[in-house]
Amino acid sequence: MEGHRRIRIRSIPGLAAALALTAATCHWSSARAQGPGDVGSDPVERRVSPARPHGHRGGASRAGLARAALIGDSIWIGHSIQTQNPLDHTTFSYGPYHVGVGLNRPKAGGSAAENSGLWDWDHMAPGEADSLQGWWPMRRVYSITGGLTLADTDRPWWAVDIGNQGNYVLNSNNGSTRGVLSYWHVDGGSVATQVRIPGTNPLPMTWAPLDGNGSAWCGLRAHGDMTYVDPVTGNPYNATVMEFNGENGGGAGSGVGTSKSFPGYPSQMDQMLYRDVEMTSPSASLDLTFLYQTAMSTSATSTASTRTGWFQFDPTVVGPVAVAGPNAGIANYVPNTAIGQPADSFMVYLGVPVDIDDLYLADGSHHVPGPTPHGVYDLKRRWFSEVLRLDMPIVEVLHVSGNVNTSFTLTARTCRLSTPRRAGQRTSTCGWCSGARPTATSTTSPGAPPGSSTRAARAR
Repeated sequence: MEGHRRIRIRSIPGLAAALALTAATCHWSSARAQGPGDVGSDPVERRVSPARPHGHRGGASRAGLARAALIGDSIWIGHSIQTQNPLDHTTFSYGPYHVGVGLNRPKAGGSAAENSGLWDWDHMAPGEADSLQGWWPMRRVYSITGGLTLADTDRPWWAVDIGNQGNYVLNSNNGSTRGVLSYWHVDGGSVATQVRIPGTNPLPMTWAPLDGNGSAWCGLRAHGDMTYVDPVTGNPYNATVMEFNGENGGGAGSGVGTSKSFPGYPSQMDQMLYRDVEMTSPSASLDLTFLYQTAMSTSATSTASTRTGWFQFDPTVVGPVAVAGPNAGIANYVPNTAIGQPADSFMVYLGVPVDIDDLYLADGSHHVPGPTPHGVYDLKRRWFSEVLRLDMPIVEVLHVSGNVNTSFTLTARTCRLSTPRRAGQRTSTCGWCSGARPTATSTTSPGAPPGSSTRAARAR
């Protein structure tokens, strides 16, 4: 079941070829347009960068082409595979992000000078660790039915938490990311002075903290709002982190824009905030009290061809949990077909923290250090089964949706789990309700400062 964790590269080689083609076309189009007679025995090479252009009558065009041929065939943007020669400005050291002048006539069996400027993932040099050559693969929502009406259990790829794309980090050494660790963050809402990017006019926040000057909020501010920044990634908690996540909602000439109406929260996300509490003994009791407010969409679809459920613990299996213990046999996938329509929800659990070097996923797979430094693949971006142990009791103490503004109290709860215990808050959303409305919570409970995690869209 590893295939579902790979991120699909969206036509990157084609895009790279288009960039190279555009550069060459712009260069030659100033002299003449290509006609049908220009294509000879080497059509690919000539269309990218003609070896000997056929000029129009007239000295101006002919002279311009002659000068171009002396300097080089084109300006290219891409990945150099040449050996650098300090005395030759057309050569560059290995690596991506190059802009240069050279032959740039990509073809099978071509020289390094001919094939520089081409992103192709086949030419790596010692010391190059970024197998993506600087590109960002982006996974898109799969929403094609192919004319079929299938139970959502037969098309689980629709239920992938694509809304977690705002937590995306490249699977490379530099660890760069456009996103944030979790949408959960402390936010002052409407009482915080808004910090804006000059020239933008982000919508203001409409909710006030539940207590003091800030609440833990699972949401994103509007585009251009820089009031709060992730201290780890350095990126703002705003709509920018979701800019590549779908474009449903508006079409050309519709005048309605997209469905991204931030501030608010994305669809198809699963975001977690947790706090570890040390217990003195297995029989010790726990008091848990917090204020919370939710403003969540209750819309759900019952259309047979598009209805979709969600994964409960991790997207490894559509079926029962295959881990021995109290959770064995319960549903890992909550279907929409037959049993109802899952709606956007705020949930609170009690459970046992996972051992980051010894844990089980819902499909029964046992993860320990080996291919990765820890059994938990990414300590900052986790699935639910990488936060609470599946082989120990997990108790759901609260599950709400819609508009709620109240408090929660759990007194003298003896969970008899083990020590320590972990209290986790979780916000899960379904599809097709992007940026609906905000969700805010403010918590007070004993223990260490809370951590945040996400069920991220990851390559693995």
